[in-house]
Amino acid sequence: MALPPPIPPDAKVDPAFVQQQVKEARDFVSRLPVSRDCIILTIVPTFETRRASAAAIAAELGLPLISPASDGLFTFDGSHLERPSAERWSHAFLEAAGPRIRQCLGHSGPTSS
Repeated sequence: MALPPPIPPDAKVDPAFVQQQVKEARDFVSRLPVSRDCIILTIVPTFETRRASAAAIAAELGLPLISPASDGLFTFDGSHLERPSAERWSHAFLEAAGPRIRQCLGHSGPTSS
């Protein structure tokens, strides 16, 4: 069985979607029992991923979006990343988010791999 085609890049922002999500996110984030410095937004790529809108939401909230844009990711069903793609994306996410996560957990030393 052949894999679906690679996940296409998303560069289209849906302003109405962003406005609604920002409104809900502001309320949600205001109730989180953690420092804003320890809030990370992410989105995992699929065929329907609104990555550009997620970036706009993060910008409106003043929070980082850590969602590595990896080329050549595939899904096994049009929605969920197939294993090698999921492993590559997860590794890239942890590389990008790791320093912030360690800082929030109070660890400043190097990580063991």
